Amino acid sequence: MSGWGNFVWDNGYGDTAPWAEDTAVPYDGRPSLRSAPIAQNESSSLASGLFDNTAGTITWAWRVDSRLNYDKLLVHLDRESGERYLQGFEGISGNEGWAEYSISAGTLPPGQFRLVFSYTKEAAGGVGSDAAWIAPISGFPVLPPAGSEVAVAVRAPLAVPGAYAQVWPWATMRATSPLSVPRAQAMTWIDARVSARSALGRPGGVAAQPAVADIAVPSPLGQPTLQVRRVRLAPVPAYAPAPGRLLADPLPLRKGSDLPHYRTNRELPWVYGRVWISPVPLDSAGLLWLVADHPVTAVERVTVAGVQIDGWQLVQQVDATGQAVALLRLTRPPADGGAIAVRVVGRRHPVTGQAIEHPADIVADLLRQCGWVVAADAFQGLREAYPALALGMVFGAPVPLRDAIGAVIEPIGAVWSAPRVDAWARRPRNPVATLDASAAERVSARAAAELASVARISYAYDWAAGAARETLTVEAPEAIERYGRMVVDIAMPAVRTARDALEIGSARLADMARPQWQIEISVAGADAPIDAGDTVFLAHPRIPGGSALITATARDRTRDMLDLTAWLPAGGAPRVVLAQRGLMVEADRAAPSAVVYRDGVATFTVTDDSGMPLAGAAVVLDGQAMRNTDRFGRVQFTTSRGAHTLSVYMDGYAPFQMDVTV
Repeated sequence: MSGWGNFVWDNGYGDTAPWAEDTAVPYDGRPSLRSAPIAQNESSSLASGLFDNTAGTITWAWRVDSRLNYDKLLVHLDRESGERYLQGFEGISGNEGWAEYSISAGTLPPGQFRLVFSYTKEAAGGVGSDAAWIAPISGFPVLPPAGSEVAVAVRAPLAVPGAYAQVWPWATMRATSPLSVPRAQAMTWIDARVSARSALGRPGGVAAQPAVADIAVPSPLGQPTLQVRRVRLAPVPAYAPAPGRLLADPLPLRKGSDLPHYRTNRELPWVYGRVWISPVPLDSAGLLWLVADHPVTAVERVTVAGVQIDGWQLVQQVDATGQAVALLRLTRPPADGGAIAVRVVGRRHPVTGQAIEHPADIVADLLRQCGWVVAADAFQGLREAYPALALGMVFGAPVPLRDAIGAVIEPIGAVWSAPRVDAWARRPRNPVATLDASAAERVSARAAAELASVARISYAYDWAAGAARETLTVEAPEAIERYGRMVVDIAMPAVRTARDALEIGSARLADMARPQWQIEISVAGADAPIDAGDTVFLAHPRIPGGSALITATARDRTRDMLDLTAWLPAGGAPRVVLAQRGLMVEADRAAPSAVVYRDGVATFTVTDDSGMPLAGAAVVLDGQAMRNTDRFGRVQFTTSRGAHTLSVYMDGYAPFQMDVTV
């Protein structure tokens, strides 16, 4: 691509189709760079050379001619390792002429980054030229002349958990051939690992130990020009980072007033998993809306007053404060002030790039956002107990970090431990200790007040509507016979599917449908290796015995005592059955295919959890008229507007009800 001089490019980045020069669509008198012809679900990517936060402002021009909202030119920001730092923080689609865009590298954290321009097709076929173009203007990394020496900075992370160091001795790499061959670049950063001979056991602890590392400079030039030299690293301080926010501190959510030019005072939300949300307005015209105060995985649907619209574009970019955000740009404002709702898939995992929706990943990310250092295997107990659970959550208020974690973990019937950074299902496991009369100095037991035989479960919360969309009722028949109908309401707003709600709700009712003991016990030794989530075997003559789950601990070092709170269920778990299933649907809020009312006739579409229509299901309206669904899951009734109840019966499914407002 000689038309762009000595800029560094990694063409075909990520093993995608490479770009090429295009003299037919020039910019500023020079050929532009054009994406390759690709098919549906393919990409053509071009990456810049590496740069850091001293690079200043990086500016380019771009244009696109493609299918609106489907075939897009996206800009990503990758770390040197290839890990995605910002996913699609800006992008365009449709028929857009040349426009200039820039980012400030000074807003980035320390490290090396590359800009990735990726034209991606989501739709079959093509519209217009079905291509994207860019033209670098300024700030992009450039190639060194052939034969010149390139400075190589050595980064040396210390091999101590939570410790780090940055050292700057210099090595050299000589480029013996021109770096103009495809995919060639000069690597200006390399990693070396040194060992700090200090435990750094306290925040702010300092190690200043010299170390020696071998520096290998790889060359992508196709020539064996590696240099290996031994470099002595000068003594440098290494700091163990201080802990992040306290559990009692609020989530660091920003407000709209924190953004220049915007006057809304709403908190800017964090979004996890797949949810419906009400976006934050950012302009008086009703054309620009904030979806989340971070990049998101996708926007799947947009509705205005319950009607799906197509004239929108997801824009992910760095705002004027340096924060990456997800914006929604409409082609026209909502008519008559209609409420806008967005179905969004929230934050991506910083390593895997997948949507963060498992409870273990959500809690770990909340801690990271609050300054905690979280190990990759944190909350392993949650992963083992709920291997396939996917949640959808929105944090739109500055609640304490402890409450935010509890909102993720407690509704699914789990307990967690801050010191261990872990969580488990609320079930006794293999005991780690036996507590008898010789080990315990103070014991007490009382019956837990929570006892129920019927549970009404609400789930699939709609953050745009402000209400749960689906309900289940489960019963414990033996408990009903013994104690009568004792009803409890269980809210699981983040749980998305009936299958998960039924499994978790049944387990929670099984616990509440039998007597439970809360045990208080004190043992000698404030540093005894027992923590929340552990199971102990109680063998004390003054309290009920058996395997009990530790739910809380308090270490009193003045008395050198460990105070424990334990949960002990009495007897085996009773049988729990599904009694009723309900779906809250309103014609004005639903997608057109869910409820349609016209000329006194209501048309309903009945689907399973995956959205597939239930053909041949028997549907009863208000306990009277019965119809069967057609092959598209549709059924019609002549009825008046207002509240109605649909009862659905289908082979292979438990009977369920839908409370419908037409």
